[in-house]
Amino acid sequence: MEVPNDQESSRDLSSATVVVSHNIADEDREPLFLEISRSDISNGKVVLEGELDEPTLAKISVESEGGPNLRALTMLVPGQTVSFALLNNRARPELDRLVMVGTLDLAKDPNKKFLIVGDLTGVDEERYPMPMISVHLSKFDEEGKRKSVVFGPVQAKNNSFSIKGVVDEPRVVKISIVSNTGLSWCSTEAIVEPNAVISVVVSSRWARQLVASAGAGKHAEVIGKWRMGEQYLSTETALDEAFEQERTGEGQSKEKSTDGNSVEEQDESAQVREQADKNVKVDTDVMGTDDLAPAKGCEHLVVQADPISDTSIQVDFAPRKKSQGEILFQRLYEIRSSALLDIVENAEDPFNSLLALELDPFVVPDSPSPSGAALPFYDNLMTILEDDIVTKRVKAARDALAQSVARETSIRRITRGQLAPSFELPTLSGELITLEDVLEDAEYVYIDFWASWCHPCIEAFPALKDMYSTYGDRGFEIISISVDDLYDEWKDAVDGIEFPWIDLGSIGGVLTKTPLSYGVVHLPTGLLVDKKGCIMEKDIRPEELEKALEQRLGVSPIDE
Repeated sequence: MEVPNDQESSRDLSSATVVVSHNIADEDREPLFLEISRSDISNGKVVLEGELDEPTLAKISVESEGGPNLRALTMLVPGQTVSFALLNNRARPELDRLVMVGTLDLAKDPNKKFLIVGDLTGVDEERYPMPMISVHLSKFDEEGKRKSVVFGPVQAKNNSFSIKGVVDEPRVVKISIVSNTGLSWCSTEAIVEPNAVISVVVSSRWARQLVASAGAGKHAEVIGKWRMGEQYLSTETALDEAFEQERTGEGQSKEKSTDGNSVEEQDESAQVREQADKNVKVDTDVMGTDDLAPAKGCEHLVVQADPISDTSIQVDFAPRKKSQGEILFQRLYEIRSSALLDIVENAEDPFNSLLALELDPFVVPDSPSPSGAALPFYDNLMTILEDDIVTKRVKAARDALAQSVARETSIRRITRGQLAPSFELPTLSGELITLEDVLEDAEYVYIDFWASWCHPCIEAFPALKDMYSTYGDRGFEIISISVDDLYDEWKDAVDGIEFPWIDLGSIGGVLTKTPLSYGVVHLPTGLLVDKKGCIMEKDIRPEELEKALEQRLGVSPIDE
């Protein structure tokens, strides 16, 4: 094994040791590694040799001063040589990485093996030096939690790479290329399955596009049929030309379609109108804050904007005209979405519909909001796919999407002038308390979501205790709601904090019912609610809370 090292090291490689060990456990047990070779690094290189009778999973480790120990996993095959590299980050040694060079083999079971090979000729190595490739697979475990499996990274060798892995059934993967400095160059999607061979090449240099292809199998059926189609390829070529003209200073010219129309004119073509008329269900429950009328009884919290005086200056901004590149990118998304949606709705094989759905035909560029349009299709697949597939692939994904949509809806609806969602949660002793119970005896209630692992949450408690001491007998109450995963984590933290106010638990995380209904996406999250249950302030922290209490209750700590 040879270890090239082309960068100045942030570690003391003079004392570094490379160890190779192989797995001696069977497939049903956790890996147990036994050392088979060890050597020191000399002049930035090391060669290790050992003996094996059969292919086996091995761990390569670099032990040195100046940073954490690094490791990489790969299969060792008798008679074959594997190469790896230590990539150093001189400014931050903790970001050093040990990567395979050229080839990564993690295919322990040949009957479940997939192969991804690629040629990265066309990657701009001046701006993205020493490109590396990773394959990311996302799935749900037995408990319904999303799990990410990563094959790689692998550093390209002479612009080429190969990655072998195993899967039990067809899976969507994301193939990503980054430089050794961490800059992302591009990514593409593929479908791997047992015995699949996926080929990856740079399809457009200037627009930074990859294409993955396969001669047969699920990838060809679900992705290849539109990705390698004339409509997509011609649009991609036009996009690359537009980027080249822009970056080389040659100006921009309107791309002509086969009917002679420019890109701008083509945007109004039958193709785009047809896409707009597709039977795509939209999530009408998600609305912007500006669309919300005040809840009944909360009208007093809606502040009218001051009218603009006659002497004010108003400037009308014309909408920014999209560049040719933006229009072409949009067209690629439309082609992709239309093709995938057609597979979701009309594929003879429902498994193909599932794969197309997992590729998310409803994705909107630059939009962080999840689309609930996929939910009816997940519901349909739950009635026609086999039970084990529904359990592993459909229900968990459907529930996760529904939670994300619900949280996004809550984020938009939990705002000033709306009613705080009702809840019933237990204390540590198991007593159930509702928001309405607390509002009976309080004028103002501060609802604070926290967790034992949230340091900013705990750091804010002393200030909250001071406010509670000052305003607690004047109609102010605090409800802290723990979103710890486990009861014991909550209890251990509370034993050390000793809350003087009401402390409740929504144990199980931020995706449990109460934090989900409040749109909690970060901790700490705090809301101030009045006697009527109306939200007065959202995401208010102790400093603003103290000012609000002083203003409304007419007392400050100085008066005490």
